Amino acid sequence: MKTIDFQNNIDSAFGLIQQNQLTEASAICKKLSEIVGPNALVSYLFAAIDLKNGELITATEYLKTAIRLDPTVTEYYLTLANALKSLGNSEEALEFYETALRLSPGQVNVLNNYGLALKASNRYTEAVEIFRNALKNDPNSVRARLNLAKLLRELGRKEDAIDCLNEIGCHAAATFAVTKASYHLPVIPASIQDMRHSRILYEREIIALADEECEIDEEHLLDAGTNFFSVYQGVDDKQFQEIISAYYRRNCLSLNYVAPNLRESPTGRIKIGFISTNFYNHTVGKLFRGLIASLNRQIFEVTVFSIRTPSDEISNFIKDHSDRNVTLVRNLNVARQKIGQQNLDILFYTDIGMDPFTYFLAFARLAPVQCVGWGHGVTTGIPTIDYFISDTHIEEADPRSAQSHYTEKLIRLSLPPSYLYKPVEGRPLSNLDLSFTKNQTVYFCGQSLHKIHPDFDQLLVEILLKDSKGVGILIEGMPGWSSIILNRLKRLDTSIAERIVFLPPLGQNEYFALLKRSDVVLDSIFFCGGISSIEALSFGKPVITWPNSPLLCSRVTTGYYHEMGVLDFIAKSSEEYIELANKLGTNLAWRTKMEAKIRNNSQLLFNRLEVVREFEDFFKSSVNSLAHNKNKS
Repeated sequence: MKTIDFQNNIDSAFGLIQQNQLTEASAICKKLSEIVGPNALVSYLFAAIDLKNGELITATEYLKTAIRLDPTVTEYYLTLANALKSLGNSEEALEFYETALRLSPGQVNVLNNYGLALKASNRYTEAVEIFRNALKNDPNSVRARLNLAKLLRELGRKEDAIDCLNEIGCHAAATFAVTKASYHLPVIPASIQDMRHSRILYEREIIALADEECEIDEEHLLDAGTNFFSVYQGVDDKQFQEIISAYYRRNCLSLNYVAPNLRESPTGRIKIGFISTNFYNHTVGKLFRGLIASLNRQIFEVTVFSIRTPSDEISNFIKDHSDRNVTLVRNLNVARQKIGQQNLDILFYTDIGMDPFTYFLAFARLAPVQCVGWGHGVTTGIPTIDYFISDTHIEEADPRSAQSHYTEKLIRLSLPPSYLYKPVEGRPLSNLDLSFTKNQTVYFCGQSLHKIHPDFDQLLVEILLKDSKGVGILIEGMPGWSSIILNRLKRLDTSIAERIVFLPPLGQNEYFALLKRSDVVLDSIFFCGGISSIEALSFGKPVITWPNSPLLCSRVTTGYYHEMGVLDFIAKSSEEYIELANKLGTNLAWRTKMEAKIRNNSQLLFNRLEVVREFEDFFKSSVNSLAHNKNKS
């Protein structure tokens, strides 16, 4: 084969991969491989095809072959490092990022990805410096600036993060206006006054966008992030979610994509797709794997859409229990077309608002019926999402009041909307040293620290003041988070703060060991536990909960208790919350009795086929209703 023919075929294969025509690209690569033998560039193309298909493991093998054949190409190391990072092999990935940097010291793309890998390995100080180096090499790099700003914010350096965002060029300012507004909200508020003041700034900037006409660059939207932390403020976000959605729809018309040839009515089985970036060992994966696996396959054909994620027990379970798996790349245009090609009847977003990829995908009409689950627990504000699936006991009793918090039509099932499996303990091994709790009452709150609302502080202090043997245990987050919460507690009572222990992030065995040792499990307020409450209850541990808000986020544990038929630990006030916690902590006989009651009834949380049948009835009725309305018109 002539050199020019080789290059032309290489160029053709690259073009086909970009157009997502992978079968054709693969045929060219096979032909080249037969003619020229082992070749670094051909191996790299095979890897690119596998990456598009979500075949990360085989892609890494091709990339290692490419490096062996030509160890001088930066892109080979960078792509391999990215693939290893997606597989969860962060340490190995770091080695290849470092080699890529030695080959191309100032390449901003390498620096950006290396910084993200350092962050994933909890090497935050080094990550900050790498992002700063990227900006020194290219002050106009939007991605490096956003990566730096996000990390600074998560480390509690909110003002530095906002200053960083302010330096984004005017041409990109509109794209990141919502991002900048959301950065006013602290990840961990220094006080209730700090939370309220920050909320005022956030709302003011969002409201200012209501009539804003500008130009938004879709290419950078996936870097923008979402207003994820607003849901933890304990405020009804409906108004602001609507403003944000309208702002994006008005100023980025490509988001309003409509898939061609939408199905008007099902022929044969109802085709339903489930989509999330969290289908792995994550709360969302745990909440929805049972529903995906248990839908009646005589009625439903199930397709799962996900991005490349680490392979684990849950991700493998979901893949094994779906009829079709489609791996999406983080490109909105490609993903919209790929989902639209499946000709779905229903597209179910298990969570919207946790990741910009699924948030911005949700603006498109990719199926006749589109709904969202409770994975994030707040209305989307997006008019292309038709239904929000919830439960009577995690919503207000009055249907109109409950509906008032949602832009979607609220569907209230009779049970919490998840088919759950009982948590399985691993081998009884734990390196967790809990000897410091000897002869003490352990009050444990296992929620992420960004869920600890400042109003919860007073509850914890009052509980410990009433129990001189009590110790409060929380789980550390990123550096500095625990210090902020400890300072809040010290302002309430200096002595109590000395009885608060922050443990480092725990593996599952260690976490379960802590649950078993706990005398009292405390639910957070405004945004309560989900899977963490399930895990505690499965071990027979009562969870003291107070649904102190009309919003879903504070009422999930309450829904579980109604499912169990046990209402003893649902407080109606802060005073009752404190009283229940102290009674459970100090009255051993009552605690033993209540733990037995929880243990005996917790089985009602798991393997409830009734909830699957309710989902099926809703799915069928939503599709039939749509078909009926079209025929009527």
